Amino acid sequence: MDPAPHLEKGRNLEKYFASKKPAGVVVGFGVRGHPEHTYLFEQLVKAVRAGAPKAVLMFNTSPDTTLEALKRWLPVPGGSTSSS
Repeated sequence: MDPAPHLEKGRNLEKYFASKKPAGVVVGFGVRGHPEHTYLFEQLVKAVRAGAPKAVLMFNTSPDTTLEALKRWLPVPGGSTSSS
């Protein structure tokens, strides 16, 4: 695999996260659950850490568990997070 195209995408993601300053980023199982996407997963984590170092990295197991992942780590109005 030629990493060059992915490196440019990683830099673009890093700039994006730096400009948006997200509180958190959900990485789906479709990215991290497949060995052929390992390099992409690594680039994504690197981009989040570099561009938005305070962002919480969250992981789902399917599209149906995305809200659960968000609720585990980010404040919910009128509720609390399980990480507190």
